[in-house]
Amino acid sequence: MKAIIIGAGQVGRGLAETLCLENRDVVFIDQDEERLKPIVEKLDLLTIEGNGASASVLARADVMNANLLLAVTNSVETNVLACQIAKMMNPSIRTICRIAVKDYFSETHGVNAERLGIDAAVVPHLECAKAIVNAVHQPAVREIAELSAPGAVICGFRLQPGSPIVGCQIGKFPRPELIGRTRFAAISRRGRLIFPGDGERFNNYDEVYAAGPRDEIESLIDWSQTSMEKQPRRRAVIAGAGNVGLEVALRLHALGWRVAVIEADRKVAEAALDALPAGIELLQGTPTSTQLMEELGVSGCRVFIAASRVDETNVLSCLLARRLGAAKVIALINKADYRAIIASMENIDCCFSPRIAALNTILNLVQGGERRVGALLHRLQAEIFELTVDSTSEAAGKNLVQLPLPEGCTLAARLRGNTIVSASNEEFNIASDRVVLMGEAPALRQAQKLFLAR
Repeated sequence: MKAIIIGAGQVGRGLAETLCLENRDVVFIDQDEERLKPIVEKLDLLTIEGNGASASVLARADVMNANLLLAVTNSVETNVLACQIAKMMNPSIRTICRIAVKDYFSETHGVNAERLGIDAAVVPHLECAKAIVNAVHQPAVREIAELSAPGAVICGFRLQPGSPIVGCQIGKFPRPELIGRTRFAAISRRGRLIFPGDGERFNNYDEVYAAGPRDEIESLIDWSQTSMEKQPRRRAVIAGAGNVGLEVALRLHALGWRVAVIEADRKVAEAALDALPAGIELLQGTPTSTQLMEELGVSGCRVFIAASRVDETNVLSCLLARRLGAAKVIALINKADYRAIIASMENIDCCFSPRIAALNTILNLVQGGERRVGALLHRLQAEIFELTVDSTSEAAGKNLVQLPLPEGCTLAARLRGNTIVSASNEEFNIASDRVVLMGEAPALRQAQKLFLAR
């Protein structure tokens, strides 16, 4: 399969790394030669310096014989035009387009994605808002990655002192009925990623990543929380009335939450006033002001979400909200280099990136017959892979104990059809099983070979 990627930003680079892992024929296009150089040094692909929305550049990329085009530059117009031209040159090509605003198209006026040659459109701030709202409902939850089977997830949650899970040994779990099809895939402990065995014990402040059915994991988290965490407070304060902040505010309001939004920029605040319903409180001011945060009642809120365009402001306002007594604080991160730094800060519960959210969505739209990427995790330098067990693979006919998985990854779950099954020691059903691997990228590159055709 041949794929063309337009745009050498964070999303484009992530897509290139994944598609190259699948041994696809990848062509990378960008107008900036300097952005292409590090990609060539790292990956085995063809790069072209030029405008991806140019028919001549697309012809050089052999778009006529390509199966997939991913237009992910920061320019919506470039992305849309690239998809449109590619579709004209090759009607059978699948096109996926990154756009910046949800109302770019208008069904009312007959202007939809399909008519512009776009098979799928991805809006980063919508995907990021969805990820944030998923993590809001329970104080302990850090992030949730959805798997391909309906209702199957990998969920990260934190253990506070006093949690009944603290001190428990995995192999002797006191409530086995809560984890019938759930597997403890990983633990993040003081910045170290652990893939636990049955002898591992849970510690205070562990971030536990469990894979299983959503309802089973929700029951597990509910039991694991302390009485303080279970206090019913459904008030959210959001700092930043940009695209992500507004979308989160609207979604939480629709779910019955009391929501307040604070925005430092007067013009942005005035625009938000027209977009928000009357039930959402809006104030103009800086979220790093203690007096204003106290007036907003941050001390009594269930969650504080810093969603401004400035990462430094998001960090400082989260730390202030935590000091004032917010039960949970979430930071939006825009700079890729800040991801690991913010994720390691104990006083910030969650961090989310619009680019990673968009990348995850696009990866899940690009599904191959043998392999599918589930997600890149926001808080960990770890990834999730889904693979089908090939009948000629090394894993065929073997059970979990017999699999020589490399250090640095684990088998998180098994999917059979549209259901999740226990990742037990029975043999893999080669006709239908899909395995979910979680781990660091180098280890996953080695582990995937166990399940693919030899």
